[in-house]
Amino acid sequence: DKISAGKPFKSADEKGLTLPMSFVKHYNEETGKKLKAKDFIGKEISAQIVENTAEGTKVADIKTKIVRIVDDSEDAEESNSYMPAKQLEELLKENGFTKTVSYMLLELKNPAKTKEVTKKLQKNKKYLVLSQQAILDVIIKFIRVIQALLIILSSQAILVSAVMIGIIIYINIMQRSKEIGVMKAVGYLNRDVKAIFVYEALWITGISLALALLVSQGIGSLANMIVSHLYPSVSKVFDLNLTSILIMFGFSLLMGYVSAYLPARKISKMDPVESLRYE
Repeated sequence: DKISAGKPFKSADEKGLTLPMSFVKHYNEETGKKLKAKDFIGKEISAQIVENTAEGTKVADIKTKIVRIVDDSEDAEESNSYMPAKQLEELLKENGFTKTVSYMLLELKNPAKTKEVTKKLQKNKKYLVLSQQAILDVIIKFIRVIQALLIILSSQAILVSAVMIGIIIYINIMQRSKEIGVMKAVGYLNRDVKAIFVYEALWITGISLALALLVSQGIGSLANMIVSHLYPSVSKVFDLNLTSILIMFGFSLLMGYVSAYLPARKISKMDPVESLRYE
């Protein structure tokens, strides 16, 4: 409805200028003629492309034709001339100009339709369409991949830790077989012997966890200080909340218990005589 003369823009391969009706008005005022909008369609026009850079000003003379006139009487933003992006890009490349990518920021009244609108714009194939939600989805996927890798690495570390605790407890038990024999000889029950080594494993696990939390908090606090100094807008990148600490504490104790239970159960069933003879 804005087109005063010429055909609507349909092909990205179109070549020519779209001019406002005010151009026709000014032309008639300057020349004293009374041409109409349709009289300009197909006429050749000379123009200049000017680029101001730090090295100086670049100027290129171009010739093209007028393909359409649009009404700008009610909208001052239409008082401009337009050239198809493909043609303009070719001219910029031919004359050694810097290509500047034009962009628009769209804010939908209904953000829930973002994906629907994005798909419709992408079907046009003239524009690269990015939504904040799409960018956020990519970031979330990346974070989930990193989380999955960290979970795998953490699982390996947990498995190694469980095995090492079991080995330490087993070696400790074997080195104290004679003491175990004496305890059983004076009346200690199997569950009492087993409890001693299970408690020992829990103490080892608890102390290790406390040291790990202290070291993590120290490194995390240092990281927060450095990041907040370099990037004042980012207040914190590391945080240990109480819920996470309690979960880690419970899981670590469970891991220590399971790791120590099997060797402690085995040694608690040893015959006192055999334990006293063990060297």
